[in-house]
Amino acid sequence: MVGRWTLALVAASLFSPRATHAQAPADGWVAWQSNRQDGRVEIYIAHADGTEVRRLTYKGGQRPRFSPDGGWISFQGFGSDDRSAFVIRPDGGGLKKIFDGPPLFWKHDGAGLVCEKGTDYHLVDPDGGGDQLLFKKSDFPRVAGSTLLPGGLTHDGRYLVAGTDLYRPGFKGDNGTFKASFAAVVLDLSHRDRVYFLGAGCWPFTPPAGTLVYHICGDCPTKPDIYRMDLGDLATRASYAPEKAHPDADWGHEYNPDISNDNKWLAYMASTGCHSGYTCDYEIFLHRLGAGTDQRVRVTEEPHFDGYPSIHIGPLGPSQTSDAGAGSDGQTGSCDGGVCGASFAVESAGGCGCAVGAAGRDGPLLLWLAVLGIYWLLPRRVPSMIRQPKIRSSASAPRLRTGPSRATSQSQPPPSS
Repeated sequence: MVGRWTLALVAASLFSPRATHAQAPADGWVAWQSNRQDGRVEIYIAHADGTEVRRLTYKGGQRPRFSPDGGWISFQGFGSDDRSAFVIRPDGGGLKKIFDGPPLFWKHDGAGLVCEKGTDYHLVDPDGGGDQLLFKKSDFPRVAGSTLLPGGLTHDGRYLVAGTDLYRPGFKGDNGTFKASFAAVVLDLSHRDRVYFLGAGCWPFTPPAGTLVYHICGDCPTKPDIYRMDLGDLATRASYAPEKAHPDADWGHEYNPDISNDNKWLAYMASTGCHSGYTCDYEIFLHRLGAGTDQRVRVTEEPHFDGYPSIHIGPLGPSQTSDAGAGSDGQTGSCDGGVCGASFAVESAGGCGCAVGAAGRDGPLLLWLAVLGIYWLLPRRVPSMIRQPKIRSSASAPRLRTGPSRATSQSQPPPSS
């Protein structure tokens, strides 16, 4: 009796997913860029627990972002198209180039994708392809002579967060005098001559709701870390505090975050100290907002570059299997989303196949049921001279674990600051 139960527990522990995946949102999805195959940076998608990994692009792609409704994933081209904006459906269909300039961020109200063209910033419709001028760098006179890297608009459209070198020599803004080689700032769109210092560092971003803004802190004790501040404290920065701050050695080199559409989860990339270049082993992590700086869930485990994640909670919008593989650039390859539709194709060394969601997400439950079934089928008494039969359990849905060694050089080595 004890032997059979011991065997059942061992089997379940061996074949269940890692404990770190147990806390991932069950209805979550993550898109990111990786050089795990062919040494080339491409866009991948998976469940938030890391199962059912699927490659979406085949001619290069970087910096993916889910649209607010989950119907599109925007990304920046790579190589010859590294200054162009593309969109693709989460099932691999509908790929198309929509703007001759890099994509920056989606408006939280779903109005479109903000893209850059020189020092002008356009709002682009991913469905119709039309665009309109949203704002210009020259609209903000105090940063006109400095670098300006817009990171996001607040959900009410009042504030723009951006990265700038305005404070490099020391600068007096509307909330004090600060000095930083690069800084995250808040610009008031209703008073465009005002500039507020958020913090030294880079990569400012905004959530889909609430009054917080975030950025990567460059001068905090365990830098780089993810910090937040309430917009109600622009004048004093009194609420400036860490959201994620692990030491580098403990996967604490946090970078390039994104907040989910339900405003509950933060996705980010982290290394153990390596900063720039595709030879760094960055991995994807999730953090539930407000859950404490030590709470996190690891999504990827690859000895390659996995970074620039985007997270979406809930349905991914209408399936576009009818135009999967279509589009003016035809990036989709042999793992065509049109074949598998919403079940998603899983790519492995042996080719492509359709993976059902239950195999990845419900694997532990199915394994427990199988083990219990085997237990009841075992004879009540087994002669001592006969060895107990071995229980063979099938692994969960295939996960992409193949690929050559890391690329030693790529254009535009990340992360950006």
